Amino acid sequence: MWPTVSTVLNAPFNALFWLVHWLPAEWQVVVLALPGALFALAIYKLVSNQAAIRDAKDKIIAHLLELRLFRDDLRVLLRAEGRVFASIGRYLGHSMLPMAVMLPVFLLVLIQIESRFAFRGLAYDEQALVTVGVSSNGPVSRLAADLNATDGLRVATPALRADTSGEIYWRIHTVGPGPHNLKLRIGGEQAERIVSGEGSGAMTMAYRASDMRTLLYPRAAALPSAGPVTTLAIDYPRARGEFAGLSSTSWLFFGMVMVFAFALRRLFDVSF
Repeated sequence: MWPTVSTVLNAPFNALFWLVHWLPAEWQVVVLALPGALFALAIYKLVSNQAAIRDAKDKIIAHLLELRLFRDDLRVLLRAEGRVFASIGRYLGHSMLPMAVMLPVFLLVLIQIESRFAFRGLAYDEQALVTVGVSSNGPVSRLAADLNATDGLRVATPALRADTSGEIYWRIHTVGPGPHNLKLRIGGEQAERIVSGEGSGAMTMAYRASDMRTLLYPRAAALPSAGPVTTLAIDYPRARGEFAGLSSTSWLFFGMVMVFAFALRRLFDVSF
């Protein structure tokens, strides 16, 4: 089910990113921030109470001026402070509905940006840790586990099993250009995973097709629902800077959406 949902959600984003794929990653998100800003302006205009937002903003400014003009009168000062906070509350209240409408769409955009630009594939002579989560009635130390790789990729270590977490670990080492194919066999069941080569976007996690978290990694093939493998992670290196768990491209996108929205707000007669 979830891979089908992911495929449907991916389709419009694949088309958008295809239009700008010839640009560097940073310029791709800058260009796509423009339709993102237009979408935000349209939602604000259609969903929010623009008159109430403008009224709340005007009252905030008026009461701030009152604080400045009557700072020697304690009674007036306290009353103006209360009115400032009340107006801020009304302003935030009127902003919640358009924010709630926009949030799911921008979360999908965020997932797409991270899936394409946050991590990079393995370069020649790089290593990465493969972590496999297993669902088993017994300890994973008793399971037969085997990991094989195609030419250009070498499984550098034997399996290391952790019964407490139900995980099995291998370290892989690139000895040739990618992409590469990993074949995993756990207790007679088989799963495969493509290891990205240098220069391409990489997905760090894969989940079962029945796991909703598959939607968070839209460009990774889902694992078999009925197999013992629940997760398969590869610790790819980050492609660029990271802050608060998000890559610099995601922060650049949201920053440019705000810049474009502020620049175009008067043209669309939108107040926020």
